[in-house]
Amino acid sequence: MQSPTQDFVTSAIAILLGAAIVLSTAVAAASPATPEEGFDYQVLSSPQPTKAGGKVEVIEFFWYDCPHCNAMAPLIEPWAKRHRNSIAFKRIPVARNKGAILQQQLYYALESLGKVEELHSRIFNAIHEEWIPMKTTEQMAAFLEKQGVGKNEFLKIINSAAVMKKVQRAQQLTVAYGVDSVPTIAINGQYVTSASMLGGNQADVLSVVDYLVTKSKRSSP
Repeated sequence: MQSPTQDFVTSAIAILLGAAIVLSTAVAAASPATPEEGFDYQVLSSPQPTKAGGKVEVIEFFWYDCPHCNAMAPLIEPWAKRHRNSIAFKRIPVARNKGAILQQQLYYALESLGKVEELHSRIFNAIHEEWIPMKTTEQMAAFLEKQGVGKNEFLKIINSAAVMKKVQRAQQLTVAYGVDSVPTIAINGQYVTSASMLGGNQADVLSVVDYLVTKSKRSSP
């Protein structure tokens, strides 16, 4: 059962997201050579603290059931690996409704098990290419068991206090960053960009992220 605070945060996220995910299919001009504030990216009115160890923090806000996040996965994963010496790449699962909170728990359970890098893209593929449902803990456990994750261990961790604490924090950050569509990418706790700003082209998003990473490096003391 969720606390009143969790209910409030989840409701706020639902209002922010709503049908906004479909905006990433809107028609717009491609990202310009020099991205423009207010068009290609937004500057946060309240910058968020980062923990990146001297690197530029890049956060991907995503949802496993989102087809646009699925399209972004094969682009951003190799991008993050190429830039691992200069960026600290993090993911935050977003829940646009109470039912999707379980997928947040799934991500953080995998994180606790040390299985995110191995299974993150595999889960996207299972949902969107193989039509394997991930709506219940039993469905998730059955899938993960085939990937070598013990069912009992997973079922114990997914509802643990540690996982639920991370879920609550993810919900708070979703609101703090003003995430109204997914995938949304946040850079250095200062900027956000998304395909909904760029006509739905995920590759253009990464061009803007590159620009903002460089901009953040230049402004660092």
